[in-house]
Amino acid sequence: IYAFANRGNYVAIAAPGVKVSVAAPNGERKAASGTSFAAPFVTAHLSACLTKPDRSRADACIKKMLAAARDLGAPGRDPVYGAGLLRQ
Repeated sequence: IYAFANRGNYVAIAAPGVKVSVAAPNGERKAASGTSFAAPFVTAHLSACLTKPDRSRADACIKKMLAAARDLGAPGRDPVYGAGLLRQ
C-alpha cells in the first residue's frame, strides 16, 4: 500500500501509482510515485470505453471497470483498494 494513497469509503478503484515510468528531461525516463500518476490510468481506461459524452454510457463504463477490477486486500470493496486493481 502506497504510504500517501488516499483511504476511505470514497475510494472506487486502485491503479498503478508507484514507480511508474515517466518522461524526464533530455528524452530520458525516470520512476515516479504518487496518486497523480494513477489517475491517468483510470482516465485512459474510461476514455477507451466512452468515445463521446453520454451519461448513461459513462455509468455503464464505470460499472464495467469496477466489476472487472482484481480484488485486493480484504475480500470485496474496501477503503484501501475500493473495488480492486484496475485491469487494462
